[in-house]
Amino acid sequence: MPVRCDDCEPCADVAAAGRAAGFDADREVLVRVQPRRAGQADRAELPRVGQPDVGGGAVHRGMHPTATPGRRRPCGASRDARYGYFCERRHDERVADRSMTMLARINEAFVANWMTVFVGWEGLGRFSGWPDRWTEFPSLLTAEEIVTFWETRLMAEAGPQEEQLILRLLTVDLRNETRESVKDMLGALAALEGGDAGTELRKWRVILLEGVLESLPQDPVDGLIELTEFWQGFGFPADSPHVVQRRGNAIDARDHYQQDNFVGLLARHYAWLEAERAAIVAAARS
Repeated sequence: MPVRCDDCEPCADVAAAGRAAGFDADREVLVRVQPRRAGQADRAELPRVGQPDVGGGAVHRGMHPTATPGRRRPCGASRDARYGYFCERRHDERVADRSMTMLARINEAFVANWMTVFVGWEGLGRFSGWPDRWTEFPSLLTAEEIVTFWETRLMAEAGPQEEQLILRLLTVDLRNETRESVKDMLGALAALEGGDAGTELRKWRVILLEGVLESLPQDPVDGLIELTEFWQGFGFPADSPHVVQRRGNAIDARDHYQQDNFVGLLARHYAWLEAERAAIVAAARS
């Protein structure tokens, strides 16, 4: 059912941007309205994509935004300039369960395998300017998530060789092991299963981007900067829906950080997510 109104000016702008991006605005676009008070932060500061862990501790959940998004209001409740508007794609007409880990979300949306775990453990350091320092960048999942995954595999479908490798993992405390040693053990399991690293990275991109969008700042400047930092973490891939000011274009900053450009780029991201999800699922079936 439509969750927008046809009379609200912000809704009309968002719907137009959604249709231009190629998805059904009546079904998939809503407007979230968040009061913006002077000095009020949009959300708690979190480690961002592509940033190394410089604090000395393991920031395993640094890629997992957990801030609660703005409270929903009727889209025609106010047109006051104090309110910011942005669009959000609805996934299966439900609100995402924020208690789920990103790995669990991957397993729900697609199918997680040992290559998924391997890619997540390695993190995104290899896309940075210092690929040899990948251990200084946070992993995308925790040791506890690896334990949960191998317990599931042991109970469900592990063959003799996989079981032996999992039992080797069980003999060590992953929290006390180095990132390199755990990566080696996971690499052996991933090689045995024969998963494709590129495909599994695409799954991580989809789920992580959904997490970023769920708590994206509503201010155009802050929101666009965060989207840029997200794609920077993946090395600005050629298939990214994002547009970075002055990166292969001559867009002026005054135009780039306008609300209408922000809304349009959000629509591009939601359309990209839908197409990328479908492509990953189709590739798995072929």
